[in-house]
Amino acid sequence: MRILLILALVVTAAAAAAAPLHDPFIEAFLVGAYDRPDAAPSAVADDLFAPAVVDSLWLATAEAVVAEGVGAWHDLAAALPDNGRRAAFLARLDASLAALAARTAPDTTDAAAPFAAAVLTRAFFADLEADRRDAARAVAQRLASGEIPGLHEGARAAWSLRAAVLADQPDWPTLESLLETLGPWDTGNAWTLAVGMRRAAGMPVFGPDAGDDTALRVGGAARTWIEQDDLDAAPLGDDMRAALGAVVLPQAALADHFARWPDPPARSALQGWWLRGQRRLAGGDPERYEALASRTDLAPVWQMDLWRRASERRLLADQWTAGLEDLDRALVLAAQPAVAAGPSELVRDWTEQAWALARARGRTGDAARILALAQGQASVVKDERFRASVRLLEAWQSGTTPHPDSDDLVDIERLEVRDGLAGDVVPVLDRDRARLEAAATATPWETWRRWGLALSDTAAMDGLDSGRIAAAAAYRADLAAADGPQALAATAAARLAARPGVLERLAAWALDHEVQSRTGGATPPLPTPVPELAADLRGSQADLHALLGCALALGDMRGVLGTASVLPGTGLTRDEKRRFLYPLPAPGPILDALLAADDAPALLLAIARNESLFEPAVRSRAGALGWMQIMPFHYPERGARPGAEHWSNPRTAIARGAALVAENRRRYGGDPYRLLAAYNAGPEAVARWDRQLGPGADRRLFLAWIGYTETRDYVEKVLVDRAMYERILQEAAAGLRTTAEE
Repeated sequence: MRILLILALVVTAAAAAAAPLHDPFIEAFLVGAYDRPDAAPSAVADDLFAPAVVDSLWLATAEAVVAEGVGAWHDLAAALPDNGRRAAFLARLDASLAALAARTAPDTTDAAAPFAAAVLTRAFFADLEADRRDAARAVAQRLASGEIPGLHEGARAAWSLRAAVLADQPDWPTLESLLETLGPWDTGNAWTLAVGMRRAAGMPVFGPDAGDDTALRVGGAARTWIEQDDLDAAPLGDDMRAALGAVVLPQAALADHFARWPDPPARSALQGWWLRGQRRLAGGDPERYEALASRTDLAPVWQMDLWRRASERRLLADQWTAGLEDLDRALVLAAQPAVAAGPSELVRDWTEQAWALARARGRTGDAARILALAQGQASVVKDERFRASVRLLEAWQSGTTPHPDSDDLVDIERLEVRDGLAGDVVPVLDRDRARLEAAATATPWETWRRWGLALSDTAAMDGLDSGRIAAAAAYRADLAAADGPQALAATAAARLAARPGVLERLAAWALDHEVQSRTGGATPPLPTPVPELAADLRGSQADLHALLGCALALGDMRGVLGTASVLPGTGLTRDEKRRFLYPLPAPGPILDALLAADDAPALLLAIARNESLFEPAVRSRAGALGWMQIMPFHYPERGARPGAEHWSNPRTAIARGAALVAENRRRYGGDPYRLLAAYNAGPEAVARWDRQLGPGADRRLFLAWIGYTETRDYVEKVLVDRAMYERILQEAAAGLRTTAEE
C-alpha cells in the first residue's frame, strides 16, 4: 500500500496534456513512433513543425459552457475572493479561448493562465507562420523549461528538440542534461532521434558534455543504437565503458568485449551491468553463474544474485542437490547488512518459488528442505513480509488452513488470494452493471463531512499558532452548518480560496471535465491537477480535506485517491476511509465505458487502480498508455490519432483494456491468476511459467512461481482490490430491489 500512496502523488508528472490542441509531432513522439535512428532525420524534417490543430469540438463546447456561466467550473471561479482574482481569472480564461480560436493574436501568456501550454503552442506556430523564427524559438525554450504546469516530460523533450533545430543545432546540445528528467521510454525516444540526427550530421553519438550520468540513463533505455565505435569515441571512463558495452552490444560482440574488460568495474551499480552481459554470454549455464559468484572482486549483492540465478537454473533442470546448495549460499548473503533490502527480497521470493516448483513436481522432501532453509532465514532477518511468507509455507506444507495476520479486510482477502482461492472471472452480469450504476450516485459526502470535523477539531491542535487554530475552527463551523452536497462542496472551495492559484487551476480543469461530459468523451482529457496541488498543500490537513471535497464534487477519481491517500484516517473507521481509497466513477464517459464492457466493473476498476490510479491522461515511464495502461501497439497509429481515438480518451482506453481482459478470460478459462499475469507480463510469459511448473499446477503454486516480482505483486494486489470493490459496490447498491439485481 505504501508504494501505491506514493504513486498517488507523483504519477501526474507523467501525464500528457492532450486537449484542446492536437500536436502531431509530440503525440507521435510520446507513443514512440520515431523508433529507428536511420529514419530520424527525415522524420524530423517532415514532422517536427507540422502545425498543431485546435480541437474544434472541444473549443465550441468550452465556449458554450463558459457562456452559460453555470456548472462546477463556475462554482469554483465564484469562490475566488472578489478582490480582483475572480475578474483576472475570467479575463485570462476568455483570452485563452480567444487565442485558441485565433480571433486575437496570441500574446505573452503567463504560466498560470488557463490552458497555458495550448495557448503557447498556438503562439509558437503563429510565429513560425509569420517567419518570426527567434520568437518561435523563445516560446519553444519556455515550453521545454518545465515552467508550464501539466506539461509531460516527454513533451518538454520534444519542445527542446524544436528549439535546437530552430537554433541550427543538429547535435541537440541540451539532450544530455535533458535526459536527467526523462523516464526510460522517453529516454529511448529522445536518444533515437538524437542518434539519427547526429549521425546524419557527421557528429559523435555522445556529445562533448556526456558523462557517466548520460551513459547510465541511456543504458537503461529499451533501445540505444550504440555501436562499438560509438563507445570508443564516447567521453566515458573505463569502468563505464566496460559496463555500458555489456548491456548495449549484441551478444556476438560480447566475447571480444569481455576479453578487453575481463574484470568487473569497481562501482556496484556498474557491476550489475557488467554481469548482465556476462549472463547473456553464458546463455543460462549455471556453472558459469557459479564461477562468477565465486569471484571475490564482486560486491556481495551480485554474488547473492548469481547464486540465486544458478539455483533457479539447477532446479529447473532437476538438479536439486546443487540447486539447494546454491539457494543456501544466496540466503546466507541475503542476511548480510551490506546487502540492500530490495535484492534480498528477490532471494526470499525465490525461496517461495523454489518451494512451489518442488511441490508442483511432486518433490515433497525437497519442499521440506526448502522450508527449513526459509525458516532459518526468517529467524535471522527482520523482514515481516518474508516471515509471513514462511508462515504460509508452513501451513501449506502441513496441510493446515493459514490464518490472516489481522482482522483487517485487506489482510483477509490477501491471504485468500495467496491461497489460490480468488474466484473465477466470468462475463459481466446484469446485477454487476446495476450495482455500478446505483453506486455512481452514492457520493460519500456525509462521511467526508465527519472526516473534516475530526481533522479540524481544535482540541487536538496543541502547538499550532492562533491563526491556524482560528481558521480550523471556522472551517469546522462551516462544515457543520453546510446543508447538502452543494453546500459542502462550496465550503471546500471557500477553504481553498486563500491559496493563490489553487481554485484557478481547479476551475480550468473542471471546464475541461465538463467538456468531456458533454461530448461523451469525444475529446481527449487534460490530466487532473489535484495530486500536484495535494503535494503543495500537504502542510495543512484541512486544506487537503477541502481539496478532497473539490475532487469529490468534480467526480475526479484520481484526485480522490491521491488526496485521501495522504490524509490520516482521523475520525473514520478503516472501512469508511476505504470508500475514498477505492473511488467510484460519477456519471460520465468512464462510467459509460465500464457499463459497456464485457467483464465485471469490480475487476476493471481494480486493474485501473493499480495501473493508472484512475488517470485517463497518464502515460507510464515505460510507455504504457491511459486508464488501462496498455502499450501503444494495441492502438491504431499507436493511439496518436486526434479526437475520440486518442489513447487518453477513457472510452477508447477502457474498451481496449477490457477487450484484452475478455481475451485472456477466454484463453485461461476464467482463471484470474493467469489472466492478470498475462495482462501485466504477456501470454508468452504465462506459457513459459506453465511449462516450467508442469501440467496441472494449481493457482496457489502458479502465483508463487510467477517469475517477475512486479507481476506477482500485481496479480495479488489486483485480486485483493477486486474483492474490495465487489464489497463496496454491494454496499453502495444495497437499496436496489432484489428483482432488479437478479
